Amino acid sequence: MAYRGAPAAEAPLPARALAPSRAESAFEASWALVDKGDYASAEAAFAAWLDVHGGAEAGRTGQAWFWLGHCREKLGRPDEARRAYRRVVESFPTSGAATRARQRLGELTPP
Repeated sequence: MAYRGAPAAEAPLPARALAPSRAESAFEASWALVDKGDYASAEAAFAAWLDVHGGAEAGRTGQAWFWLGHCREKLGRPDEARRAYRRVVESFPTSGAATRARQRLGELTPP
């Protein structure tokens, strides 16, 4: 029994408040494919993620472009990787993903 003037117990957060967003879940699933070395599937997953969430999830969009470039680099498509890395640098110049993308651009053999 609560006493008068005692703080009420905080209501538990609804389950949806604790669950990651669909965008975050899809991003993590895409990254898991990279972690497994399944670059072809990861490339497709990140491309799909960018199509669906790229405009709304600015915090992850630069990272998604970076990982898309990484996948394309691993798949032996350096020109496509460069385009993805440049997208990160141009659109998210102060992000950590841009720092990594600049490094990769510097290490890839010029076309």
